Amino acid sequence: MVIHTEVRMWPQLLNNIKAAPARVNERRDEVTTWARERVSTARDSGRERLSDLELRALERADHLLERGTDLPVVGRLVTPAAKRVHERLALRNELPIAGYNDLNVKAIAHELQSLDAAQLARVREHELEGKNRKSVLQNIERELARHERGDA
Repeated sequence: MVIHTEVRMWPQLLNNIKAAPARVNERRDEVTTWARERVSTARDSGRERLSDLELRALERADHLLERGTDLPVVGRLVTPAAKRVHERLALRNELPIAGYNDLNVKAIAHELQSLDAAQLARVREHELEGKNRKSVLQNIERELARHERGDA
């Protein structure tokens, strides 16, 4: 009786053995895709965090430098430092797309494809505060999703 049961299981066992490489490959692909998504999300999140930290540091430095002009000795040192901080803040506030406000939706959509997640976030913030065009915001979200999937 035991032998008869074992013989009946041979075809199933052979099928499992034949299917094993495909299952292993499928699982490998799933894990690889998951890992790529996690790396992309972490990279983009890290860029956004660094960008936010840089902005906060520049704003804090600007505030401290404004207060430093009250002291005559420190004032001589503050002026060049303040100039550098103001230049960095101006660069930070520039949009990563030249002439953005003069571009149409189609041109903006094309330009968005070359931006990283932090730049996309900056453009999204500008668009929300400005024209608030639904189609532009959808394109930005699409590009951000592409970054999250690791397709960028």
